[in-house]
Order: sequence, then C-alpha cells, then structure tokens
Amino acid sequence: MESLFKYIAILFTLLAFNSFGLSFNTEEIINLESETLELAEDEGYLLLSLESNQKITNLIIKSDRFGGNMKMKDVVAGENFALLKVKTGQYYWDSFYYYYAAGSIRFGYKKNKHFFNVEPGKINYPGTWNSTVNIPDRYRGYHSFNNINKSAYEMNKIREKHENIYLKYPFKYQGEVDDNYASYFEKISNQSLVENQSSTENHEDRSDNHVIYLSLIHI
Repeated sequence: MESLFKYIAILFTLLAFNSFGLSFNTEEIINLESETLELAEDEGYLLLSLESNQKITNLIIKSDRFGGNMKMKDVVAGENFALLKVKTGQYYWDSFYYYYAAGSIRFGYKKNKHFFNVEPGKINYPGTWNSTVNIPDRYRGYHSFNNINKSAYEMNKIREKHENIYLKYPFKYQGEVDDNYASYFEKISNQSLVENQSSTENHEDRSDNHVIYLSLIHI
C-alpha cells in the first residue's frame, strides 16, 4: 500500500510538471522561490535569452537539485527574454518539443552538452541561445543549438525592463565567448562621433541626439 501511495505521488508530480509552464516575454520577473524580490544567500537571478526560428511548444531546463527543473511553454519564433529568480546551482538545456498537425517531435541533449551556472547575489546571464529546427518531412528532423554572447545588448534590455534589479545586483556573464556586440556598438558609436564632429559646424542642434544615442549604447 505504501508503494502505491509513492507511485501516485510521483505520478501527480509528473502531471503537475507537465501541465505547469513558464512563459517568456511577460515583462514581469518570474519568481520561483519567494514572494519578495530580495535574493537569499542561495538565490540568484537568471536572465534567459533565446532566439528561435520556429515556435517551440515546450522546452525543458533541468537542474542539479531536486525540484529545480523548469518548463517554458509556447516559445515564439524570434527573440525571447525572461528574468527568473531561482536557486543557485548548475542548470542545463534538456529537451525541445515541437507539436504539429501531423504529429510531434522531440530533440534532447545530454546533461554535459549545454549547461550553465547560477551564482548567488548576481544577475546571471549564460549567453543568448539560438535554436534552429528544420523538419523537411514527417520522418526527419534536425535541430541545432548554440550560444553567443550579447552581454551589452542584454544589459541594456534588463536596465530598461527591470532597472531596480539592474542597479542592485551585479551582472555576470556565465560563459566563455567574447561579446562581439559590445565591440560592434563601440565601433558604430565611434563612427557616429566622427561624423557628428565633422558636421557640428553646420548642424550644432543635432549634438543632443548624438549624446542620447551614446548613452543608450555605453553601459
């Protein structure tokens, strides 16, 4: 009888996990730990940035601790952004589910393939992940998943959406890829500076716009 109750409990847990899902692009902080936005000693913020070429019905991110798994649902094609308050530890991208009228397909990855860490007291950014799926017919499907560093871009975004969190906690990139976007923004701003300096004599009233532009670029 005891084993039956354990089985039922596990079944309900699985059903609850499968039915409950989190969403990107809500403009709100997803708080999985407590009612307050203050971080405890074993908590950190996780900035999830995902770009996809197609809608993803469900995707699973697993944790190295019990109860730390997350399911993101109805992921739209294009850019996706979410700020989550989670427990510290290691997380990894586990599986992607695509549902179509003719059926469904799942792509899974091993634990040591696409993982990242969440440290306490920080805004943890593991990079921007790019998901590309190609399903030429009902018998074949291909999925690629890679990571790029867009720290400068994402820092500016989180400052706009959640300035109170951005000003209170340090931002840390949890990866090993150089941020090409930062150098790109710097190059663009330097070119703009030269162009504006050359035209200042005839168009002094445009200098304020230039200053505003630079303030948006430089973090």
